[in-house]
Amino acid sequence: MTVRLALRRRAAAAIAGQGVLLGATHALAVGADRETLGENAMILPLTGLFIGAVLGAYRARRHGGGAADMAQWGAAHALALGIVGLFVLLLLSRVGA
Repeated sequence: MTVRLALRRRAAAAIAGQGVLLGATHALAVGADRETLGENAMILPLTGLFIGAVLGAYRARRHGGGAADMAQWGAAHALALGIVGLFVLLLLSRVGA
């Protein structure tokens, strides 16, 4: 059985109400309501990026760093908290909150 055939069968099962879903993007593809994921769902990773950048710059400044240090620490913290925000988004979309 090819991958396409397997995906078609799963999509048909989801449409028929048997509860077989591959995830959030699949739920949207088979016509699930967009409100289940929230229209502003991407705000979590973006908030993590912003808070991480501010927190990293603050920590670099507190340790006596210059502008380059604040930019580097801000970027590192922004990436870390952005990834945390992405995982929270994935968790919430899987749970269905």
